[in-house]
Amino acid sequence: MRTFLSIGFVLAFLSLTAQSPAPAFPQGWSGVWKGELEIFIEVGRVQTLPMELHILPRQTGLGWTWTIFYGEDRENGKRDYLLQVVDAAKGKFLIDEQNGIRMEGYLLGGKFVQHFEV
Repeated sequence: MRTFLSIGFVLAFLSLTAQSPAPAFPQGWSGVWKGELEIFIEVGRVQTLPMELHILPRQTGLGWTWTIFYGEDRENGKRDYLLQVVDAAKGKFLIDEQNGIRMEGYLLGGKFVQHFEV
């Protein structure tokens, strides 16, 4: 049985397409975003939990932090990633989990999109 994490949280809070033109990514999306993560399997939604996404410029000036907090436990629920710009003009980005896993992300129609399974 496959489990899919809904990235609706990210899209709901980061979809800033109501503004015209959309703010630059990631500069215009910098900040702390909060909402509910929904977890689905074939039969439907099986779990929700609080989630935060922090998109902030790194102090080194190279790239951005992409820190996710899952649930109430701030220590065990923290995932500290880096957001790297691959080709901003083409909307290509990379989330570096800092453990050898690097996932592509794309800015499409004013939304940051990634697809993955766990």
